[in-house]
Amino acid sequence: GVGRATFYLHYDDLHALAVDACAEIVTRAVDALHAWDGAPPGPDAPPAPLGALLVEIEARAPVYRSLLREGGGGPLGELLHAELRQRSLDELRARRPADPGQDLTASAVAALFTGVLADWLHGRTSATPALLAARIWRMLLAVHATARPTDGTP
Repeated sequence: GVGRATFYLHYDDLHALAVDACAEIVTRAVDALHAWDGAPPGPDAPPAPLGALLVEIEARAPVYRSLLREGGGGPLGELLHAELRQRSLDELRARRPADPGQDLTASAVAALFTGVLADWLHGRTSATPALLAARIWRMLLAVHATARPTDGTP
């Protein structure tokens, strides 16, 4: 446990402590969405770590639900969105440095995943973890596909 002195020294409130305790799940979520080498898997093959992560999140849903509000807000949602956006932006810049609008694509990826995950946790959408992984993966691929310029214009 965390002693009272440690708590007051390192955390502003209980939510800050809880978010810190859940920070690993944010890192794992970001890694799961980027768990492939070379080209991303096709639309029918989401990365295996994504499905496994969603199974784990479902098992601890009450904890995550308290920190990730509907629509993707809340302290955990803010952290997840920021970390996922940054990782997506870094990947886009490395893979396609000349493409315009990378910041918009990274924001869309982060918002899509964070919002869908939050709504799933709050029962606003129903799916098994495997089905959710498949649907999220297809949507993310669609974001990337539509964000790429086809005629040289932004």
